[in-house]
Parts: sequence; structure tokens; C-alpha cells
Amino acid sequence: MIAFVRKYAWIGMLTVATIDAAPIPVKLTAKGLQRGGAPYFIKGVGGDRDLALLSQLGGNSVRTWSDNGLKELLEDAGKNGLTVCAGIWIEKECSWFSYRNPEHCARQLERVRKSIETHRDVPALLLWNISNEAEGDGDGGDAAYWKQLNALCKLAKEIDPNHPTINAVAGFSAPKAKGVAEHCPDLDVIGINTYGGLHGLRADLEKRQWAKPWIVTEFGPAGYWERPKTSWGRPIEQTSKEKAETLRKEYEKTIQPAGHCFGLYAFLWGQKQEATFTWFGLRTPSGDTTASADELCYFWTGEKVSNVAPRIAQIQ
Repeated sequence: MIAFVRKYAWIGMLTVATIDAAPIPVKLTAKGLQRGGAPYFIKGVGGDRDLALLSQLGGNSVRTWSDNGLKELLEDAGKNGLTVCAGIWIEKECSWFSYRNPEHCARQLERVRKSIETHRDVPALLLWNISNEAEGDGDGGDAAYWKQLNALCKLAKEIDPNHPTINAVAGFSAPKAKGVAEHCPDLDVIGINTYGGLHGLRADLEKRQWAKPWIVTEFGPAGYWERPKTSWGRPIEQTSKEKAETLRKEYEKTIQPAGHCFGLYAFLWGQKQEATFTWFGLRTPSGDTTASADELCYFWTGEKVSNVAPRIAQIQ
């Protein structure tokens, strides 16, 4: 996929390519996303580095949580034939920000406006991911938050009609679904971060008769909050083999280009310290891929990698 419009001029025996940057329109249809008029199912990861490797493995998109470094990321993604679900961080209700304070909300609106106006014409842009889990740590039933989110989505659509809006929530409880349904008519897609609950997500959405498009914006191994604990209270991490098996089963059952599912972003295209040094990373600090990344490559391309990652079993 080439994220530029190319014009060619003949000079003797040489062909010189000049590149005109222009937005590639992204539309929502009953059958899924369309990008530049062609169907586009997201095969993505969360992260912003080693994009050439991601492209080689069959991935087509990356997701961010904020717009820090977005200009450089969009350029890198375009060079590697990838798109970007561009995150714009918005605040949670806290001591310095309230969704009941019009001045706070107005400042946030202007910050979001500036970000969208800055990056809206870059070809690699796919979606505007306005907020990640900003609905709070409770049940997500705060109407003031959802109303501000809708104002941000409405603004995004007014100043950039080429890229739909998405909001990522931590799980999709009934109060969150109610908040979106009642207060967010301008939100185009719901993004769902879920780990151990992914296997039941499609059934839950069908039970609720959820009709809005959805994307899994984070998934991976069972979270440390979902795992059994040792006798001294520490969560027991899955082995790399168990993580890969979990990913495969959840993908096969849930992530299909049907039923308003427009794709996924696996977590995390890199490595981080969270609970342990190895819990969520799809790659090691040295850049080597894991067994879970091998599974993603198979789903994306239909082919198994030739040099598979080691699969470490539980130490007895």
C-alpha cells in the first residue's frame, strides 16, 4: 500500500517521481472500513517503533495513546505502507480537571482542534482515537464526560471529514454502552480494550444488539489482574506458549471481519515494565519477536513464520 499520490515526469531515460501529500479518505460502510475506496480491515498493534518489521510480518496499522511525536510517526508509517490510529489524550476527571467546568472543557477542545488541524492531511492517518480509558475507574456512567467526548468527536468531523473518530474504553460495561448510546451520536467507532474478557466480547455485543462499529484497541495475554496469585499474593504470569495459545483462541473466536468488527490492535509492539518485565510485550528489548507475534503474523498473512520464537513451558 502506497500512502502517496505519485506523479511521473520523463527526463530522457529516467523516471522522476514527485510526491504530493494528500489525505486518503476513510469511510465507514455497512461492511467495514474503506480507505481510498478499498476495503480495509485493521491488522494492527499498539506502538510506534520498528515499523518496517511490522510491515514485513503482515501488519498494516499502529495505534498511539497521544499525539506526542505524531508528525514523525506518520511519516515513518507512510514510508512502510502502514496507517496510524492517532491518539489524542484527554483528561480523566481529577483534582485539576472537571467535565463540569466549562473553562476546562473549552481548553481541551482547543487543544484537540490544534492537533487535528496540524495532522489531518497526512496520507498515513487512518482514525482519530480521541481518549484512552478517560471514562474513569468507576462504572463509566458520568454523562458529563460522554457529552464532552461527543463535542470533541463532532469538532473532529467538522474540521476533518476524511477520518472517522474512535474512543477506547477499558472494557465495555453496560453503563459505558449506555453512555455512548445516549450521549455520543458523533462518535463513529467504539474501541474496546480487553484482555481475559475478549473471548466473550462478540457474544456480549450481540446480546446487547450493539449496532455501532467496533475495534479491539488493546488485547493480549490475560491481564495480571485476571490471573491466579501465588501464596504471597503475586499474579502468576502465563508462559510465552500459554500467551500465544490464548491469543490464537481469542482471535479465532472474536476477531473476524464481520458483525461490525473493523479490526484490532494487539498490545504491545515493544516491551514495558508492567507487573513484570515480560508480561505484555510482543517483542523483547533487543527487538526479537515472541510466540504471540508469530501467531499474529499467521492471522495477518495466512503463512507461518519460518524462524519461530522459542516457546517456554512452565517450570515444574
